[in-house]
Amino acid sequence: MSKSSKSYNVYILGLLFLPLIYLRCDLGNKNSTTAFEPVAIAYDGLGYAGSQTCAACHEDIYNLHIKTPHFNTSKLISASNISGDFTENNTLELNNSIRFEMTYENHYYQTAFKDNNAVRKEPFDIVVGSGTKGQSYLYWNDAKLYQLPVSYLTKSKQWIHSPGYSNERIHFDRAVIPNCLECHATFARNRLPSDFGSNNYVKNEMIYGVDCESCHGPSLKHVNAHSVDPHLKSAEHIMDIKALTQQQQLDACARCHSGLRKPLKMPFTFKTGDKLDSFRMPNHRPIDTTTLDVHGNQYGLLKASVCFKKSESLTCTTCHNPHKNERGHSESFSQICMGCHQDSKNHQFPLNDRMKVNCITCHMPLLKSSAITFKESKNDSVMVRTHNIGIYTDITKGLYRDIKE
Repeated sequence: MSKSSKSYNVYILGLLFLPLIYLRCDLGNKNSTTAFEPVAIAYDGLGYAGSQTCAACHEDIYNLHIKTPHFNTSKLISASNISGDFTENNTLELNNSIRFEMTYENHYYQTAFKDNNAVRKEPFDIVVGSGTKGQSYLYWNDAKLYQLPVSYLTKSKQWIHSPGYSNERIHFDRAVIPNCLECHATFARNRLPSDFGSNNYVKNEMIYGVDCESCHGPSLKHVNAHSVDPHLKSAEHIMDIKALTQQQQLDACARCHSGLRKPLKMPFTFKTGDKLDSFRMPNHRPIDTTTLDVHGNQYGLLKASVCFKKSESLTCTTCHNPHKNERGHSESFSQICMGCHQDSKNHQFPLNDRMKVNCITCHMPLLKSSAITFKESKNDSVMVRTHNIGIYTDITKGLYRDIKE
């Protein structure tokens, strides 16, 4: 077979939570017998292959996924992914005596000043957040990981004090513990894994971003099986996520989208298919929509919705395709709504053409997040779309008035 006739014929059934069936996958060399080495080893001994190995057989999906906020939720700092101004609007004043300067000197730095004297300077090493709403930044002190005191807010295009930091003193000592890092990285090996408060990591065993293996699990055996034998007729050594129950599929997303939970087992040990309540204890029982925050508990809000309660199959991927960047595509979500609500005649307001294709603006409105507030912001709190699907009369009245005008 000539090089030009080499084929990557990959049959993909469904979205992220459906099994992958390979008819043929060459992984760059149809006669390859060389096994890939792991980029990291999970605590149960399974190897991570790295999401770039997925591209050989799933190039289209991979190229879409690398543009998603999930994939870009953490990265090593570079000029292409860091927000903010490092030349002109590069200062943050906390009070009359404390200020920070953000500079570039062959690397990016935050420097703290007290009474115009530089007292501490630390590098930007890791960016956390895709930048859609903002970014925060981490730095290494040997093998220990800390959050920098200055973050960036995209909406107002300004440097802000990282949430929860005191404006009265300079401190760079907020440890980044695994329970925080777990939702911004696929894997991070801790040197003291049984100590949930440890911020001591193995640098070369960190997989940044929420990538393929965050949901599909460590896939080294799968990649190597199909690399060695590209003619395998079925997907080996990888979970058939389509076969999971509704709750198992929900748990895969709720791991990071169900608010603050007390860890019961070591972070980075939960895998898709596991029972989440065995790994993390929910803080809200029973569900109380008055205390759930729109930022971090989409799962709790969704479960409180009438739509969810009347469905036996609704999951996150009913509406979301985790492989795609879906921001700004409200019409596509509305089409999913109309799959069940085509004959609805109970609208409080007559629907014009614009409203007919935008269900979520009224029924899943943007609400203020109590979890994301910034003292220095010139704007109101960050607005996040609620997943408590319902009727919001006052909000809808305002939207309807704006549309008519």
